Amino acid sequence: MARDRAASHRQRRLCKFVVPTALAVAACATAGVAVGQGSLKRPAVEDFFRNPLIVDVKLSPDGNHLAMTAFVANGRVVLLVADAAKPLGLQVLASFSDGDVRRFFWVNNRRLVYDGEDLQSDFQTGNGGLYAVDVDGSHFRRLIASDFRFRPEQIGSNIVSSVLPTTYVFYSTLPGESDDVLVEEAVFPSTTLLSDRFHPDHTVLMRLNTRSSEHHGMLERQPHWVTQWLLDPDGEPRIAMSWHEGTQRVYYREKGEANWKLLDEKSEFDPQALQPVFIGSDSSLYVGRDDTVYRVDPKQPPQQGEPFVTHKGFDFDRGFEVDPKERKLLGVHVLTDAHGTQWIEPRLAAAQKAIDAALPGTINTITCGDCLSSRFLLVRTSSDRQPERFLLFDPVANKLAATIGNTRPWIDPKQMGRRDFFRYRARDGMEIPVYLTLPPGWEKDEKLPLIVWVHGGPWVRGASWEWEAEAQFFATRGYAVVEPQFRGSTGFGYAHFHAGWHQWGLAMQDDLADAAQWAVTQGYADPARIAIGGASYGGYATLMGLIKEPQLYRCGFELAGVTDINLMYSISWNDASRKALKYGMRTLIADPDKDAAQLAATSPLKNAQRLTQPLLMAYGMEDVRVPVFHGTEFRDAVSDTNKNVEWLSYAREGHGLRQQDDRLDYWRHVEAFLDRCFGTAANQGTANAPANSTAQGPESSR
Repeated sequence: MARDRAASHRQRRLCKFVVPTALAVAACATAGVAVGQGSLKRPAVEDFFRNPLIVDVKLSPDGNHLAMTAFVANGRVVLLVADAAKPLGLQVLASFSDGDVRRFFWVNNRRLVYDGEDLQSDFQTGNGGLYAVDVDGSHFRRLIASDFRFRPEQIGSNIVSSVLPTTYVFYSTLPGESDDVLVEEAVFPSTTLLSDRFHPDHTVLMRLNTRSSEHHGMLERQPHWVTQWLLDPDGEPRIAMSWHEGTQRVYYREKGEANWKLLDEKSEFDPQALQPVFIGSDSSLYVGRDDTVYRVDPKQPPQQGEPFVTHKGFDFDRGFEVDPKERKLLGVHVLTDAHGTQWIEPRLAAAQKAIDAALPGTINTITCGDCLSSRFLLVRTSSDRQPERFLLFDPVANKLAATIGNTRPWIDPKQMGRRDFFRYRARDGMEIPVYLTLPPGWEKDEKLPLIVWVHGGPWVRGASWEWEAEAQFFATRGYAVVEPQFRGSTGFGYAHFHAGWHQWGLAMQDDLADAAQWAVTQGYADPARIAIGGASYGGYATLMGLIKEPQLYRCGFELAGVTDINLMYSISWNDASRKALKYGMRTLIADPDKDAAQLAATSPLKNAQRLTQPLLMAYGMEDVRVPVFHGTEFRDAVSDTNKNVEWLSYAREGHGLRQQDDRLDYWRHVEAFLDRCFGTAANQGTANAPANSTAQGPESSR
């Protein structure tokens, strides 16, 4: 007994202080929530919605060291480092006693910067500060103040220094061995509106030394209203972009010069507006337009240019891989139906070929610093069934050198469902992309209960071919899952995006119903067992779907859903900027004055009495994107005529569920709700009932 207790104590201590490597992962996983349930039982809710083990991994520019952020046994995220040749020897480099490391970046081969957040506190917004430390733990320096009361825990020496205020944030590292980084000062309007805390009038770039804290401006002058910059491979700002009163402007400056030239000026949603994505060491400007990236000479009219990368039917929205040491463009990371890389440099193309041969059936993405001379290349590998893993590739030996770890080692790919990409025809003939995830072991002609899972935004891309917690959660419960990339979604061309303007509750809503009908027609789904769910805009679409298509959807569940478009304009305590209210939202969604009749017809709140199916609603009490007033108003209105409404509220949450215990609680409720909706669990297995699963109706809350 004593020996068992001692071993258990050693295991917990290992999980708290040692990096979760390929060998330590299993011990750390079993020290927390139970993760394995056997091949005959579905994975637990915790497997999908608990915090990942590894958050991120980055190699130093020379490839000699790796840095990692990871959750440890106390639930905090720490920063760890190791010699890349000995990745099992990870050591804690930086942590907070009362906070979490958020982002981190290699300043050079010796030094890193990082910022923070507090994932265990009540919902907060604000600046997480900026800190710098050498890879051996020495020369720690606090660079930017934090809105949180963090207490950094350091193992090396601390340099006392002046600290920049919270109006500054990290912007970019710089090439070479400099100890400098770029930070961005946000200049806010002098008003008291809540939204002005989130939307600066303009920003100013500063160069900051991470050892001395000395800082100075990058530019003698800059155009008005600039909030986005594009740096060349030498770290010099060459492109400035501004958005003001509905107009987008793009400016260019020659290397080393002070003056800026206006390249383009158009409405911010004009399809011909210039969209710079990269500037090369030869000053070639690369701009995105629909499915093509063009190489442009900024000294010539911007409409002229030669195609560089084209992927028909997909916007360019990824990035360029550059060797800063060689000042050479190596390749382009792209996102079509799945992530991929188009290499220009033969040596990287050869490495990609070797990696893909060693790791068949997965998407294998190479990232590196000084890629052509780096000791190792970092490989991120994943698939529809496999959460992301991190490995090292030795370019000299031309083979994989080591496994660093897995973001979710408790997930067994054999228990996950298959995921595929299709396009279907909507009722008006428009082609709509959709991802379909089917349960493991699904057999042809087996008609399944169906979840129509609606992404938020809505002006974003909602899915790609990779492991997704929500889709796999549903699939392992026996549901088919469709994720329509309905009109208005980005990533699939301007025409697809534009077709969603002023279509909340109308054609955008029809696309969702048509996706369900497509799944039925294709033989995947049982037309009598269809549910709809989503968060934010997906919550709005859930409510409107139940109202508009009562014969199609048997039940629905939503989180942080908009319940009335007019409330987005009238509630003064949300985070919508003044320019979004005046320009963007009126262009994309509706004009509350001119479109009053349409907004009334497509308002879930004004049509609440028409919703008769079972409904699960959940809201964060601190949400400033969709304030809880949206939810309480609809709950009270619908409960007058519908007694099958379950209400959840989370005191510590904003727009989404960042607290692990709240996420687990919500998804346990969703699981129990769907079991009740369809009469029984779609796929028999271990029950995961929520702690208060018997509480239904408006009183069920946290």
